[in-house]
Amino acid sequence: MRRGRGGIPVILYSPGRNVPRGFGTVLAEELASRGYLVVAVDHTHETIAVEFPDGRVTPVLDATEEATLRTLVDVRVADIRFVLDWLEVLNRGGAPGAGRRPFPPGIIGCADLTSVGMFGHSIGGATAAQAMHDDPRIGAAADLDGAVGAGSNAVGSVVDDGLDQPFLLMNSVLGNHRDEVLATLWKHLRGWRRNLQMPSAGHYAYTDLQAQLPPVAGTGNMPADKLTGLVGTVDPARSVRAQRVYLSAFFDVHLRHHPDRGLFDGPSAAYPEMSFID
Repeated sequence: MRRGRGGIPVILYSPGRNVPRGFGTVLAEELASRGYLVVAVDHTHETIAVEFPDGRVTPVLDATEEATLRTLVDVRVADIRFVLDWLEVLNRGGAPGAGRRPFPPGIIGCADLTSVGMFGHSIGGATAAQAMHDDPRIGAAADLDGAVGAGSNAVGSVVDDGLDQPFLLMNSVLGNHRDEVLATLWKHLRGWRRNLQMPSAGHYAYTDLQAQLPPVAGTGNMPADKLTGLVGTVDPARSVRAQRVYLSAFFDVHLRHHPDRGLFDGPSAAYPEMSFID
């Protein structure tokens, strides 16, 4: 990792509902290769299982299926703030490593917790928006195909309060940029903002399924129509490439203050999969 003078910028990741954090690896590894400390979060009782340092394993609870989106986002935001609190403790060497083993050399103090971003998929994207609203430690957030409400019901106070920090929304063919709640949030965004869309992508194109499923399409385990319903018809390699480029550039611009070189000014011939909505 490339370490800046003040340490390594930190980016948090929140996955979709009942989806493990590992589904964001394709994007997380790209950000890590560019010198970010990426921290992926499993939300207890939502994902298949969460293992704690003392060995306890907590399974998914069916009760979460009945929980409102707003309740889930509230709990997820609390998770994110808890993780940030502990990152501060760990960064100053205030707690032992896993199994009470000492940290490897160079780990303590390596994170720049004055430069924190967040991204998430689906409800994890809505969580990123609300977490940035609630916690001033988060300076930039990206929502990957995550609705910020259902019908006229918002997932959190961010919709009416808006944001001053930079916010990136990347949609799929679902087109939730036309959603009533998102329209309310959009008019309350006072800082830098962009709404991009991959019209030929499905909802799960913004997860590792974009890379994993196409090679087995057309087999008994993955009929072509099911594949299309999950990740759309976008070329998988180009989809992953475009996501990596735009997400990395977003954080480079707003956490590292690099020039954007016109990437966010409008459509690019290099990445025709991405359309500019706003």
